[in-house]
Amino acid sequence: MDSVVGAVFGTVLAVVVIIVFEFLLRLSLAIVKLAQTGFSWAKTPAIPFFGHLKWIDSGQCPWNFSDISPKPGASTYCVLRGTLPCLVTSDPEFIREICINAAAHFHSRMVDPLAPDPHSARGVHVFGARGARWKRIRTLSSRALSTKQLRLFVPVVVDQTERFLQTFDDPECESKDVNVHSLFQSLTAAVIGRCAFGLGAIGVNEVPEHFEHIMNMFGNQPTVGWGSATIQWCIPSSTSTMNVASSFWKRLKKTAKAPNELLDDFIRKCLVNSKTTCAGALPCDFVQSLKGYLHEYDEKNVKFERKSPVFVNKDATVNDWIDSEEIVAQCRFLSIAGFDTTSNTLTFACLLLAETPSALTKCLTELDALSDSLDYDDISSAGYLHCVLMETLRLFPHASMLQSRLCTSSYTLPNGKVIPAGVGILFDTWALHRNKLLWGPDADEFRPERFLEPTIAENAFTPFGMGPRQCIGMRFALMEAKIVLTMLLRKYVPVLPPGVSHKTVGMALIDTNTVWPTDLKLSFKKRE
Repeated sequence: MDSVVGAVFGTVLAVVVIIVFEFLLRLSLAIVKLAQTGFSWAKTPAIPFFGHLKWIDSGQCPWNFSDISPKPGASTYCVLRGTLPCLVTSDPEFIREICINAAAHFHSRMVDPLAPDPHSARGVHVFGARGARWKRIRTLSSRALSTKQLRLFVPVVVDQTERFLQTFDDPECESKDVNVHSLFQSLTAAVIGRCAFGLGAIGVNEVPEHFEHIMNMFGNQPTVGWGSATIQWCIPSSTSTMNVASSFWKRLKKTAKAPNELLDDFIRKCLVNSKTTCAGALPCDFVQSLKGYLHEYDEKNVKFERKSPVFVNKDATVNDWIDSEEIVAQCRFLSIAGFDTTSNTLTFACLLLAETPSALTKCLTELDALSDSLDYDDISSAGYLHCVLMETLRLFPHASMLQSRLCTSSYTLPNGKVIPAGVGILFDTWALHRNKLLWGPDADEFRPERFLEPTIAENAFTPFGMGPRQCIGMRFALMEAKIVLTMLLRKYVPVLPPGVSHKTVGMALIDTNTVWPTDLKLSFKKRE
């Protein structure tokens, strides 16, 4: 008996020693890599061995990076996200350099140990992919969001928005404070359901299946406890072991499927039922567009992509094929990102317009002059509305935590500083967008007219990212937001409750890695 206990103890001790050794080795290598960059270190966190992981995962991080800045005005500095070496930057020249000029060295998003392997996993979407695989998925997905497709989507968005506005047509709702963010989420989820999955018209009180799954997946602030995610950030090699253990435990306990699994099942059902051709002038939904390139997983198809993890040839021919699980992953990503980011933008835009009567008046004058039957050209011609959305995204770059890069091969910056391979880059977009040296002394104020000025700091504006990996859904999101605001503001104007302003509005980083307004309520007054 003693020998068995001794053997078990010895095995456990050996495992602990190996884990500690790997952790210390990774931590040491990360510190060495960051030291090679020559940038200053951020303020020391409360628990140095785990770096700034818990602080970055907190719900107040995106707009408070200055709290860990080594000195006032420091634009780039070193942090440790577990054992991942990272640089935080709000330097527009640095961001432009790595996103555009040196994109081949920074073509990947920052590594997330909890995400599927970008090379070997079947279910990888464009956001998580890299190298040749990223280019293939990006190219095929871009065709589903072409200008031609956007034009065909306009009537769909208009029809769904008309149904949404029935909420405000009820006399009992007029001038009543409502959770506008929640309302916009229901609308954008319905639009995505029709444009991504080919669903029919969705009633104002209906909760489509995909939206139910998404809301069960997200909406909470990230945990800052010491769970399995912390272990995986500190020891990435533990991820595969934990995934196997989790899968075994689920089968053993016969637990119900998680919301993300249910959403994937829903998309697979849409994929099976979807046709591969579009009828007449009807738009192809995302699933339908990608199904036209469907080719089931084959080791030969991914052999080249695995050998070419670095994006070295931007002119290389893209193979027109996509695996069914890639379609599921891509449509899951587009549906979550599409419903989430657009509803955030619409909410913050209404807040800012309600707070700024002069901007609201200019916006109404422009929108009232558009034709009654909106089309793509009408929306594109609304210049001041475009400025309103740009200024909203400048003040509230709610997807900033999704903007990151990973150095895949060492690169020397124009200033001589070296970024070693394996270093991640986090963008401090909030500081960049409110930098008074770049945007003027009124950088904290809502002034859409600044985007009409020739001196606009274009290189310092990155709400959708920059370069080849700029947000793939940007044009769709802006089109949808413009249609919704046009139709809403033609009938109603937002009214700000007492004591609410864009400088005091509650916000939190949610587990979608985007910033949501918390408990913001506005009322909408019917126009005369």
